[in-house]
Amino acid sequence: MHTKQRKRIGVLICECDVLIQQRMLRGIITQAQELNMDVAVFSSFLNNIQDDSFSRAQYNIFRLANFEELDGIIYARQTIYNEKMKRELDHRLSQMKIPVIVLNDDTTAFQCVMPHDRALFRRLTNHLIEAHGVQDIFCLTGPRGIYSAEERLKGYRDALAEHDIPCDESRIRYGNFWFESGYALGEQIVSGEVARPQAVICGNDPMALALCEVLTQNGISVPDDILIAGYEATNEGRENPIPIASYSNDAFATGVEGARRMYEAITGAPRVEIDVPRGYFSPAKSCSCAPDPEQTAHELRRAKRNREDEMLLRCSMMSERLAACETLDEVAEMLYSLTYMIRDMDSYCLCLCEDWEGSLRADGTEEYRTEGYSDMIRIKQAVGKSVEHLRDRTFPKEEMFPRLFTLNDGPCTYYFTPLQHNDRIFGYSVLTLHGKGAAYSGIYPRWSAHLCNALEFVRVRNYFKSVQNRVHLAERRDPLTGLYNKLGFETALAQRFAWAREQGKNLLILVANLDNLAAINDHGGRLEGDNAMILFANAISKSFSGNEHCARIAGGNFAVVGCGDYSPDSVSRFTNAISGYLEQNRGEDEKLEVSFGCYCGPANEVNASEELYQIAYANMEEHRKNWRTERNTPYYTEFKKLREQIYSKPQEDWSIDAVCRRMILSRGYFQKLYTRCFGISFTQDVINSRINYSKKLLAETDMIIANIAAQSGYDNYVHFMHQFKKIVGITPTDYRKRKRAG
Repeated sequence: MHTKQRKRIGVLICECDVLIQQRMLRGIITQAQELNMDVAVFSSFLNNIQDDSFSRAQYNIFRLANFEELDGIIYARQTIYNEKMKRELDHRLSQMKIPVIVLNDDTTAFQCVMPHDRALFRRLTNHLIEAHGVQDIFCLTGPRGIYSAEERLKGYRDALAEHDIPCDESRIRYGNFWFESGYALGEQIVSGEVARPQAVICGNDPMALALCEVLTQNGISVPDDILIAGYEATNEGRENPIPIASYSNDAFATGVEGARRMYEAITGAPRVEIDVPRGYFSPAKSCSCAPDPEQTAHELRRAKRNREDEMLLRCSMMSERLAACETLDEVAEMLYSLTYMIRDMDSYCLCLCEDWEGSLRADGTEEYRTEGYSDMIRIKQAVGKSVEHLRDRTFPKEEMFPRLFTLNDGPCTYYFTPLQHNDRIFGYSVLTLHGKGAAYSGIYPRWSAHLCNALEFVRVRNYFKSVQNRVHLAERRDPLTGLYNKLGFETALAQRFAWAREQGKNLLILVANLDNLAAINDHGGRLEGDNAMILFANAISKSFSGNEHCARIAGGNFAVVGCGDYSPDSVSRFTNAISGYLEQNRGEDEKLEVSFGCYCGPANEVNASEELYQIAYANMEEHRKNWRTERNTPYYTEFKKLREQIYSKPQEDWSIDAVCRRMILSRGYFQKLYTRCFGISFTQDVINSRINYSKKLLAETDMIIANIAAQSGYDNYVHFMHQFKKIVGITPTDYRKRKRAG
């Protein structure tokens, strides 16, 4: 948990670009800034009642909200249409110990702030009665039992009672707050099923718009034959060919009240009651009123601003420019030059999941994220002076956004919005706007959609490149071991040879052969032989640093090529590592017997790469010939048993003199035979067995290194450290770290 320096409240809301939500947010943010509180707004761009995969990915942004890092939540529950998402949020919030304030919804156990719909709807009805002299007014409200619908109906009844007009229940209808209800009522008026009233007052603008459309299409004039009024004063209502007279709700005042109550719940300080304007009447043609000049001027300014935004987006060719980007870095850089379109922007951050591209399974199918976010989030692009230092920074998803936990000069508002393509989740955006009560404009959702399409283009390009690369690699890979095949090795050999010449480095070519592969096949079948080759492939893969290319040329014949600063003892270090791996991982069956040959030196102008390979191969063949000779001697079986004992109990005192006495051989002859049998001296083989055993203890136990040295047969801790680094190439501590990290 971070140290909180300023109170932080979260807001859960849908479609921040919708006018009513904008008013509500402006109220919340304006009041929060006055009370010195930061605001984190979590919002989806789209809102769908259906529980489809696209909607679930949109609503996923709410799962980002870490309530433990926030002091309180303002929950605009009514703006979320999806019931499943609301139930999930209800449950999560009920488990939290922070205060929760719900706006415009009294169906939960949380404290709620409800709008003054009753009073405002009464004012709207009074206008029709008083300004236009009508008394036969039809009321189309929302769904029965819904608080806002019932409150608006009460306001209608209040106005009739105030003017002593009887309330005719047949002139009241419950709708669904959507176009269908307006269409249905209009068709019934046109057909005569419903007697034509003097006026119709609708519970919101969409129903009024639909009603107006049906009536005018059927020859009933609005407002000459019927007056129509809406509610909530939306942009759509104002921009209709017959502008809808409407009354704005008090969303701004509701937001202010919600922030004020939240501050009281968090701090315990009593809230100060402030008189906030609660809605206003917007006269228009549908009720034969002339528009208010001041409102008209305001609407013209807003329309001009919207036109400018639309022009910026259209002329920017954002979609085309982003689609031309081939890499994520190119998208990020292009995005930097396109944020000028986001009005009032203080900063913008592109936050991606670590697995935003998904992954390609071995069978060629895709696996990608459709829910939640990765444990770590990466800020790929950060635009704005206050966030430039965050670019390419990775942080835990629990933080949501690192800047939330810094003390800024003043309170800030952060908008968290989703980044997705269909049901595929990429991450999220964090947008900070300046100005009191600033809310993003209608082009921001489309701006973000263009960005998501660009991310998808890059992902698809990378996907096809990956598939193409797999096909390419399949031609050069051995299907049994996953190493390069002969063709792949020849390509790698030519490449490394050229690099060694250009850079003045040494070329390393190591050739190995499984000498007893035929015997293993004869004894255990082809499956045992395949397992032996896989074991050896693992041994060479894990024994090299990663700068080398390993290959299975054919059968039990393997090769490795590398270019680098190889020292004279590099070859012995690699072969010892391979032998040690085989000793540690061999089963109860017959042990692998391997012959090695190598070339380690400059790639000069005298020899071609193939000639250097043949040198290594001939070296290996000579080794095999010597080993075959030695394995036919009567001593080989006894030496083999001795070696197995050394590797099974490396910590014992393997004195060369004691072993010579046991085998009744002179010291010099014993050493000569041992080296010819196994390609390594007795002393070095004992050291290798002890180092291999210590590597096992380092990887699998928490023993301190001094104890591991003693357990591995070393009396001198410093001597152990020296020998370990000489053979393995790194210290025991580094070896343990790498093993744990891997």
